[in-house]
Amino acid sequence: MQDAAPGAAREAAPVVFLLNSLQVGGSEKKMVALLGALHRRGWPVHLIYLNPPHTLLAQLDPGVPRLCLERRGKLDWRAVRTLGAYMREHGVGSIHCVNRYPMLYGYLVAPRDDAGRRFHVYLNSTRLPNRVEEAKMLLYRLVLRRARRVVFGCRFQQSQWLRRYRLPPERCTYIYNGVDTARFDPLAAPRDGGGVTVGRAPGELVLGMVGQCLPKKGYPDYLHALARLRAEGHPVRGLVVGDGPERARLQALAQSLGVPVHWAGELSDVRPALLAMDIFLLTSVASETFSNAALEAMAMGLPVVLSRLGGAAEMVEEGVNGHIYPAGDVERLVARLRPLVTDPRHRARLAAAARPRVQRRFGIERMIAAYEQALGAAGMPAASAAPGAADAGVASMGSGRQA
Repeated sequence: MQDAAPGAAREAAPVVFLLNSLQVGGSEKKMVALLGALHRRGWPVHLIYLNPPHTLLAQLDPGVPRLCLERRGKLDWRAVRTLGAYMREHGVGSIHCVNRYPMLYGYLVAPRDDAGRRFHVYLNSTRLPNRVEEAKMLLYRLVLRRARRVVFGCRFQQSQWLRRYRLPPERCTYIYNGVDTARFDPLAAPRDGGGVTVGRAPGELVLGMVGQCLPKKGYPDYLHALARLRAEGHPVRGLVVGDGPERARLQALAQSLGVPVHWAGELSDVRPALLAMDIFLLTSVASETFSNAALEAMAMGLPVVLSRLGGAAEMVEEGVNGHIYPAGDVERLVARLRPLVTDPRHRARLAAAARPRVQRRFGIERMIAAYEQALGAAGMPAASAAPGAADAGVASMGSGRQA
């Protein structure tokens, strides 16, 4: 894609990014940070989301106009009308939908030109979780094939969707997630602990994970691997940052295995927890694409061990800055962890290579530049809204929730 012409951001019509909600999740956190960065660079971006929770709203740049549609039911025609009216009022030039369900709403209200509907889709899932979701793809695929552009999170994910759903390859691309390496810097991060008290004994290593306590994250594999290492006489303990419906069951499993784990819950700032870790793990068994949590750990100078899902092999150079193992294979996971636990020089070598890898390939500036190119290539028309409409800090539609 070509770089946007100078002044393209200022001349472009407003752009709506449509999300499902603002719950704490990797893709939601990324989009909130991205929209703030685009706004500060002059892009007239708006954020609309279908329904609560509003958790991440406090992290959104106050200059970004926002609206919650308060959706009721699967396809809420009141929400569709509100979305369409908002876009007409603000002279929106294109709509950018994050994940499958918002895509349906975006398709229904997308502005048109001679080439069709001006809507773009950003997909974060590599594999759908069940047969019901796969069945829905009969509809989703029809809509996806009409998108102006489909953006994936990594090369592997794109290849899987092209193969399974026969999307037009000329309309597909991928943009890697990016990390603010100035913020995620082990030398600049706060060292007050951030409420994280691991309680490690002298000589003990902390093997940590960051993620919601959900079945797809594979926490039982993590706990069983720690138990195996401890049974071999290696002094390791766990640190988990995240919450969710599986937490109580996982805490009971850790206790039954005799594995000491500090359960930190959700943290607004994970950097103190990452500073407390010696090794970062991601043991997902399903639906991982390109983990922000793993990138943040690498930026903080941690060696990482990731299950081979999604773009893990694009992120990690095996044996250079981390290790990869087959998802769900606890034996291979332990085999990957053992040299990191027993050989301080090997651990230090991988740790030293982790941050430079992120700085070279996965910095936030690189990601923002890629999204700017995507917006510039979208061919957005000049703004047709009334002067000042794109600068409104809050939504003005009475039938939606002004956030």
